[in-house]
Order: sequence, then C-alpha cells, then structure tokens
Amino acid sequence: MERKPERLDFWTCFFLDSNSHSLVIHLDNEITKNYSCKSHGIFFANEESSYNGHDMCITLCVLIFIVGISGIITNLFNVVLLRNSFGKVTCFKESLILLAVIELFLCFFTVLLSYQTIGILENLGRSEADFELFRISNISFQLGRTSSLYLTILVTIERYFSIISPVKTKEWLTVWRSRFGLIAILIFSFLINLPWMCKSTVVENDVYGWSNSNDTFPSTLSEFPYFIKRNKYAKMLNKNVQESLLGMNYFVPFPLLLILNGLLFKSIHTWTVSRPTLSGKQKRAINATKMFSFVVFILLSTHFVSCVVFIMSRFYNLVYRELMLVQSLCVVFGAAVNFLVYYMFGRGFRLEFWRYAGLIFRNRCACVTECQSKLKKDLPSASSSHDGLD
Repeated sequence: MERKPERLDFWTCFFLDSNSHSLVIHLDNEITKNYSCKSHGIFFANEESSYNGHDMCITLCVLIFIVGISGIITNLFNVVLLRNSFGKVTCFKESLILLAVIELFLCFFTVLLSYQTIGILENLGRSEADFELFRISNISFQLGRTSSLYLTILVTIERYFSIISPVKTKEWLTVWRSRFGLIAILIFSFLINLPWMCKSTVVENDVYGWSNSNDTFPSTLSEFPYFIKRNKYAKMLNKNVQESLLGMNYFVPFPLLLILNGLLFKSIHTWTVSRPTLSGKQKRAINATKMFSFVVFILLSTHFVSCVVFIMSRFYNLVYRELMLVQSLCVVFGAAVNFLVYYMFGRGFRLEFWRYAGLIFRNRCACVTECQSKLKKDLPSASSSHDGLD
C-alpha cells in the first residue's frame, strides 16, 4: 500500500517550486519519501520570459527596508509628539499612541521578514537560525498587522459615536473603559494568531542532498538543510476553526473598515452641514475625526493587497512571491505614512514637532558656537608655543 504524502507547512512550500515532491536516496535499498504542498511559491515569469523574479524580489526588499526604516523613525516621532500635542489624557490620544507603538513593532519585523525571505530564496542564509528568525518575524508581522487593523476598527467606532452623540459618548466612554477595550483588542489579536505561533517548528531536513525521482515535478526541497514543519499541535486544530481564524485575520477587517469609514464620512458631512455654528471644542472633535478617517482610508488601501493574496492562495493553490513582498511593502507603507496625516491635520502635532526641531537646532547651534569659541581661544596659545619651538 502506497504511503500518503506528508503535508508540508505553508511557509516551506512558499520557497519551493511545485506542489508534489518525491525524493529518493540510493543505499543498500532504494528509499523514497513523498511530500506535498497545498499551495506553493511561484514567480511572475515563464521559461521564455526575460523577466527575472529574483531581481524583482531583491528590488522590493530594498524598498521595504527603506520604507520600514522610515516607518520606525516616524512612529517613534508619533509616540513622542502625540504624548504632548493633545494636552490632557483622552481616550483618542491613548489609542493613537498605542497604534503608533504597534506600527513601530510592525515596521521592525516587516524589515526582518523581507530580508530573511530574500536570504532564503537566494541561498544567502539557510541555517537553522535563519529559518527560526524567519518564523518568528512572520508571526510577529502577522500579530502586529492584526492588532493594527482591529485597533483601527475600535477607534473608528469610538470616533463615529463621538460625532453622532458626543455627550453620551463622553459620559460612557471613560479613560479606563477605553483602556479595557484596547487591552481586549490586543488579547483578541494574540488569540487569533496563537495557533500559528504553536503549530510550526524548524527541523532538520531528512532529505537534504537527496536526488529527485520525479521528472514531471522537479523538487527543490533537497536544497534546504532545514525547513519549517507542522508539529503535533497543528493536527489538534480543527480545519473549520483554522479557516475561520484566517478569514478573521485577512478578510473580515476589510469590509468592516470600509463600512465604518463610510459612516464616518457621512456623519462628519451631516454634522457640518446641519450645524454651521460650531463651538471650538466641536470643531476640534470633527477635525480629529477627519484626520483619523484619512488614516482609515490609507489602511484600507494598503491592506487590499493582503485580501487579494489571501484569496489567490486559498482558491488557486499558489502564491506569487512578488505579491507577498508587495503585500509587506503596502502594509509597512501604511504604517509609516501616518506621521504625514497627523502633521497635515493636527495643529498641535505640528507645533510640537517644530518645538522639538527648534530645541535640537538650538542645541546644535549652541554646541557649534561653543566649539568655535574654544578654537579661537586655543589658536593664540598654539601659535605662541609654535614660535617658541622655532
């Protein structure tokens, strides 16, 4: 009886070039091992094309690195400036600071993930540590992405009710209740991604160096000394539960954000048209909501690619490697660009930014002036000592 092929982990299959893998080693007796993939990685190219998928992946990786580093810097600015630009502690202020921290976390691990991907694809590093770092970076990227999406959904709901019913919202939504909601979102995001934290591990490849025994499906599995393998916990997770969690991670946030942002724009328009004479406090609340609606719009635009990649991988059983990196680029771009939105719409944020810039500039000018004065004092003494030596 022929043994059923062993199913490989998704991220192992991402680095392989076919779904079926049959490898053979010739000892005293011929030994054959069979593996299979539900979906596998592929480039946007064919044998007759001059397009080079590897070069495109490297180019995308460089872009991710540049945008990711920019995102780390801008989100550090966001955390520092948001603490002082909104005055007293409010639910909205704490939510934006937490969002900036999460997106800082996301940018950092997106950079790591993209470079580990290229390193493994190009055989620049395929050690056990490389695969383990890839696995951890991918889990952290997914956790940051999920937290960012659902936190944005929570803040969008809060902004919507603060516009249509400001008095009741202020009475009910205290700072402590808001903090409880933020913690609940983080726990929820962690639980959604928990199965993928526990279901895989890096193991040594038993068929490393073996020859391919199937000319129809040439396997590259034997070129990897290590790979990511599903462990015993993967079998414990019900398939329907797993599909539901994947849908909640990739697909569900998109229509939710689309609907909520539409409601947000409608409520802002209705309030502004029907009440032309607004107090200063009401104008500030509406401006803050307008600002956040643009944050939501950018998030929707950049996460649309994630939905496309998810649908393709589930229905077509293949994953274009370039699309996976484009997805990472879009996500990290969405996390990096919020600084510009805050700067454009937040007067207090702009003032705080230039206050810090002025402090840095003044300190630098003071340092330069002090150094110049010291040089002027030292020059006459140095000149006299030189004359004495002659």
